[in-house]
Amino acid sequence: MQDSARMEFQVLGGLALIDERPPRSGPIRTFRARFADAPPDGPITHFVKVRMPERGDAGDLRAAQFDHEAKLLDLVEHTAIPSLHARGEQAGVEYIAMDYIEGVPLADLVFGRDGEPPGLTRPQAVFVAAQIADALRHVHALCVVDDDGREVPIHALHRDVTPDNILINEHGEAFLVDFGIAHSDLLPPRFHTPLAGTMGYMAPERLRGPAASSIQSDLFALAVVLWEMIRGERCFPGEDRIAVLDAVTSFDMRRTSHRIPGLSSRLSDVLRKNLDPSPERRYKDAYEVLRRLSQATEAEGAEQARMELAARVRRRLSRAG
Repeated sequence: MQDSARMEFQVLGGLALIDERPPRSGPIRTFRARFADAPPDGPITHFVKVRMPERGDAGDLRAAQFDHEAKLLDLVEHTAIPSLHARGEQAGVEYIAMDYIEGVPLADLVFGRDGEPPGLTRPQAVFVAAQIADALRHVHALCVVDDDGREVPIHALHRDVTPDNILINEHGEAFLVDFGIAHSDLLPPRFHTPLAGTMGYMAPERLRGPAASSIQSDLFALAVVLWEMIRGERCFPGEDRIAVLDAVTSFDMRRTSHRIPGLSSRLSDVLRKNLDPSPERRYKDAYEVLRRLSQATEAEGAEQARMELAARVRRRLSRAG
């Protein structure tokens, strides 16, 4: 187990690691897995995240974030977030095992990486955004029980809502994944990372930094994803923080119909308010976003949208072999 490149087909915590997804180097690795006593051709049931031993400040930070991710997932009970099944350490290797989602990243569909035209239909975009908004509502409301039996909010935030961190399964359902840089009161202050996130999805107050993340910064990221689903292109392309900040602050969604004609008033409101450079003018919580999305006329075709997404995902999976 000391050579991470030889970890395939090894066993961790009673789970046989099948293959790495995606293949990469580094201290954090992810694998598909099944129970070790299952037949070799049995179904893949788990997604295992592994942290290899490392030293130094960077290692301490990743260890804290890894532990924090496990604690958050252990608290989560939501159909659009994979459940935690196990965590442990074996031969110096830490691991967490969660539900395996057979599907594709939303980014593949949004940007046409599946060989089909980029973007989603508006009912499909609203259907996906509503599921992720509800997942964020749940995350933002997470609590722990103190010694007196009282529920205490932990102010949890995802902080990395992007099309790459949303999976669409073969039934057309959306899942919010990867809580690796999430924030909450459970993470010790010395491991807070105000600038952590994906460029192009970070709210302007975070890009100016070092500003604290907030519910409103998560909602900003969700609005960027929603805009990209509808348009089929990046909203704020670029990797340079200053350039992206300029693009974000100059992005005027006040006249939404000029940027995306034909939106319903409710859907237009969600984009206009949550893409506002000022967090004070965004919706106060994810429930408000979910409510507006459910009231949009585009939401009326939800079941048809789900079936269309499912068919597209199955085509993508069949082409991938």
